[in-house]
Amino acid sequence: MGKLYILALLVLFTLLNYSAGYAQGAIDSTTFILTSRKVCVGDTIEIPVRTVHFRRVAGFQFAISWAPGQFRFLGISNSIFPRTEFDFAAPASGTRVNVAWFKSDGTFSTLPDTTRIFVLRLVALQPGNPATLGFVTNPRDQTAPVVAQYNQVGNNIREFPPVLIGNTIQILPLPIVQATPDTITCRDPFVFLDAQSSDSLATYAWSGPNGYSSTLARDTAFIPGRYQVIATTDSLCASVPLDIVIGFDQTQPVAPTLRGDSINCLRREVQLGFSPVNNTLEYYWITPQNDTLPDPLAPTNVGGTYRLIVVQPSNGCQNNADFTVVVDTLAPSIQLSGQGQLDCRSQSVLLNASSTSKNLSYTWRNGMGGTVSQDSFLRVNTAGSYQLSVRSTSNACQASKDTSISADTLRPSAMLDTTGKITCINRSTALRATVNSNRVETFWISPSLLDTLSRNASTTAFSGGRYTFLVVDTVNGCDLRLTTTVESDTLRPFSLIQVQTPFSCANPTAALAVDVLPSVTYSWSGQGISGANTAATIQVNTPGQYNVVLSNANNGCTFSDSFQLGGNTDGPQFDRINLKQPPCATDGRGSIGIELVSGGVAPYTFSLRDSTFASQRNFNNLAPGTYRIKVQDAAGCEGDTSLTILASIPIEVSITAPTNEVTPGDSLQLTAVLGDSTGLASLQWVGTNLAACDGCNSIQVNPTRSTVYQVQVLSANGCRSQAVFNVFVVKKDQVYAPTAFSPNGDSKNDRFYLLGKKNLKIVQFRIFDRWGNLVYEASNGTLNDEAIGWDGTYGGKAVPPGTFVWIAELETEDQVLQSYSGEAVLLK
Repeated sequence: MGKLYILALLVLFTLLNYSAGYAQGAIDSTTFILTSRKVCVGDTIEIPVRTVHFRRVAGFQFAISWAPGQFRFLGISNSIFPRTEFDFAAPASGTRVNVAWFKSDGTFSTLPDTTRIFVLRLVALQPGNPATLGFVTNPRDQTAPVVAQYNQVGNNIREFPPVLIGNTIQILPLPIVQATPDTITCRDPFVFLDAQSSDSLATYAWSGPNGYSSTLARDTAFIPGRYQVIATTDSLCASVPLDIVIGFDQTQPVAPTLRGDSINCLRREVQLGFSPVNNTLEYYWITPQNDTLPDPLAPTNVGGTYRLIVVQPSNGCQNNADFTVVVDTLAPSIQLSGQGQLDCRSQSVLLNASSTSKNLSYTWRNGMGGTVSQDSFLRVNTAGSYQLSVRSTSNACQASKDTSISADTLRPSAMLDTTGKITCINRSTALRATVNSNRVETFWISPSLLDTLSRNASTTAFSGGRYTFLVVDTVNGCDLRLTTTVESDTLRPFSLIQVQTPFSCANPTAALAVDVLPSVTYSWSGQGISGANTAATIQVNTPGQYNVVLSNANNGCTFSDSFQLGGNTDGPQFDRINLKQPPCATDGRGSIGIELVSGGVAPYTFSLRDSTFASQRNFNNLAPGTYRIKVQDAAGCEGDTSLTILASIPIEVSITAPTNEVTPGDSLQLTAVLGDSTGLASLQWVGTNLAACDGCNSIQVNPTRSTVYQVQVLSANGCRSQAVFNVFVVKKDQVYAPTAFSPNGDSKNDRFYLLGKKNLKIVQFRIFDRWGNLVYEASNGTLNDEAIGWDGTYGGKAVPPGTFVWIAELETEDQVLQSYSGEAVLLK
């Protein structure tokens, strides 16, 4: 690659020196450069064609060709030249692209070095080392290439060939990878992953369960599951991923169920034995001393645990079962628990016998020698002495134990002394007790029996209820509970201030009141009290804050309340009304809803067009017209307002213009025609490259390609309407296409097809997505034929919105083939 790059620079340097001296600088040559690279079979290649020493050039022609089957041509895009000057064609053989450019106005162009004039897009089909793109100049007659250029004066034409530097592309094949599955067993806890590729220099990438990855051709697998390997050649081309499965077989054999046996004074030897589960398995014993007994049936006189090993020969997996031999030739041992005394905490004592020996019989006797139990335990609730005898039923060995139980159940004594009553004046009373022991703890407990007030013999009660005094003997746990009741009278008088008579346009004096309660006195305060302030009801003549204190003479409890009295004698008024105009429909009706009223005295009633006052706030199904609405408060004061409901008048609009066809660079005036503009609220134009002109009835448009323009109008009562107008930009070749289409089933612009003044024959019509995939193809049609157009589907399914490239080959009236291309936007 580096040598090719140096060679290209040397050729370019020679050509530049040659052209710089030609015609004393008046005429310069042009070189076209493509860059070499490596690709894989199936790759899409985008090759930018750039210029070097492009000085005062009026035109060029050449072809880019390749060997049959090496590439598939996708297209040429991103040309910097206008479509009226630049053209290309790909023959049906698929081995060449013809490129031509001539200044249509007779002038010349100059471009900076390395300017990209277009992008050639190909797909690599066959491996080759290397695959070379060749160049043929002036492909129409295969004669010497010609480049027409102007000198500085502009009236002398000289001709000479352009220089083309070729493109070498190494097409690499996709490697093929192979690997063999295997199985993990107990004998083989891991297996090898072996990969082989058709390319000996390939690199590998393994992936597998639990995040496994490796770049080795041979690696180790410890986990069963599905593994995948990919081989990559030259760090560029990757093989099709290969999956292999590593199996897992660590099934353990079934071990027999063993019961075990015992050795005692009557039986000195036992037999190690079992019933085989499967004759294909292997068996042997492991003794308690870790010795091996190959005979599965063997006698023993040694106690302990013998382990039977079971082996599965097919996978090496093992299982085991234990056979326990118990030796019992000793006299039983006795451990006795539960000695102590009886008291208030322990009304009984549980004497429990335990032994390391098995198969024992128990006998309990009291101090008189009588049998009281034959269990291993004895529940004792009487003080005295007790004896336990234990005998082994397997070897007749015996043992005995003696114990004694004492008792302490004397309860403590106490006396209570409580006086007083709790009121709002006397907030507490004393609780006192007398105790005749110094080994006790005392507790005063609240009436809820959940809280401890004090641990002293005397305390204070702050609320009425039944209190408990608890005395507990700390030595024997015996207790004494005494209760006493504390009376309480703390009920407060309660009544909130109410407005008995509010201020209004008819009442200059208001009345405030509280409830009349027994044994309660009243004391009012506040500016504007008329007369006495010690009654349950008072009269006030001034708005403001008023306070009252209620006092109970029996217990001294009080209650106070405050009230801010407002004053309004102006009557009610409307603060917020919801007026809904009729919808955009014939004979539409509106509605009026009263949301907020202030002033006056609630509750309020309402009247529409002098109807009877009622509580109704919402008035629906109202025809267009002016309505007077009134509000009346509880004092008879009134307020009113008037509202107008508009008539529902639909609005219609259309677009007119002198023509619907223009040539590139021409302008066209579009005019919105309204059926009735008296109720127009807004008018807005929508289209490509439009200047802001909301509300304008007419606009000037200068489209460079066929465009759809739209006008949207809105009436004062919410009616909407819109109209569209297609402006077609007609080029010299009289072939053009819409820039966008919307296959949404509304019978408007649902298909994308080519248009023209003449029904020229369409030889081939193809559409590609942005990745170069062919989504539609048609042939043998004509311009202006909607049936040959694309409906926006692929494979029977709708294609998502986006930008698509179209390419067409047409036959002119003089039977000459011409190629056209462009972009179209699919809308929804």
